[in-house]
Amino acid sequence: MRHMLFPGVTVCSANPYREDRVKEAIDVYARSHSSDANEIDRETLFVSMLIDLFNRNESDELVHLGFQKSDMLLECSYNGISCSSNFIHSLSLVFGNCFTFNWKDSSHKLYSLTELGSTLMPYKGLSMTFYVPSHLNYPLNDFEDGLILFLHDNNEIPFIAKNTIATGVYSRIHALKARQDLAVNETLMAVWCSRCVPQCVHTHFSIDVSALSAPNVKQKEYWSKRLLRNDLNISLPNDFAVNHNKYIDSNYLRVTVTCGSAYVTVHKQAAKITLIHAFSAVGGQTGFALSVMELFELIYRLILKEISLWRYRRNIQVEQPAKLPTAVIENVSNDIRVILDYEMRCEALWPNFRKHGE
Repeated sequence: MRHMLFPGVTVCSANPYREDRVKEAIDVYARSHSSDANEIDRETLFVSMLIDLFNRNESDELVHLGFQKSDMLLECSYNGISCSSNFIHSLSLVFGNCFTFNWKDSSHKLYSLTELGSTLMPYKGLSMTFYVPSHLNYPLNDFEDGLILFLHDNNEIPFIAKNTIATGVYSRIHALKARQDLAVNETLMAVWCSRCVPQCVHTHFSIDVSALSAPNVKQKEYWSKRLLRNDLNISLPNDFAVNHNKYIDSNYLRVTVTCGSAYVTVHKQAAKITLIHAFSAVGGQTGFALSVMELFELIYRLILKEISLWRYRRNIQVEQPAKLPTAVIENVSNDIRVILDYEMRCEALWPNFRKHGE
């Protein structure tokens, strides 16, 4: 408990692109390709522009198109310690700019559960207050208004979404291909994901979500004054001074991440083979080898049998019966008739011989 680290918390805008900056970039992209942004579907140009930026590794331009931390974060506190500057930037293929608190890095401090500040706080943990500038969201059907939060281990890469969000078949194919190229290209990995290392340990956090209505009257009054003074450099709509209550009600967001339990369940997996499994593996491999040998032996014997039969048919000649001449056949027939006539005469004379004998 004393040395247990607070998890990493990554925050991204649910809509990753600012409309004002995207429109400027689309106009520049259209002029560079001799196209008219007014005549062609701007969404088609937007998708083509993003693909072109990814293909050319223009990470700085992609960062510029998205929301910055200063565009939405009003206040951050961890156990009473100010933490607005303790975020590490990363670039997501889906949600653009993301910002992670308590991510292991040589230039940032890692906070444990026992570190406390001097400020009185109602809850222990990470408390973040946001004003989500929804009026700046680029209008796309695939994105929502709000924020995306992701809890992960301090060494884990904040991989927000596994599946690419598609705005069309064309963009989906190229986005998936870009991810495959990124995984196999060491140069691209160094540019886009310098902290991507093989991961053998994974920490899963069981999350219970609860929600309360916000802001209350005091919070609305306090943040209305702060935003009207605009000392936070937050981009506000032109009519914010008149309709500040409406905008705060729809864009104010307070997130508190606290540790519910100090107990950790550790599951360890190790490569292990028992004696029984070893014998089973050897027996299985031996049986397979014998089966293969028997199969080859059967094929060999069948081939030998066919060769022997072929030789036997070739060497043995079947003798045909000799044909008798026609004259010989006629003589034999005449002899048979003579014999038959003789026998018939003998049978006719036989009674006379019996009488003389008596």
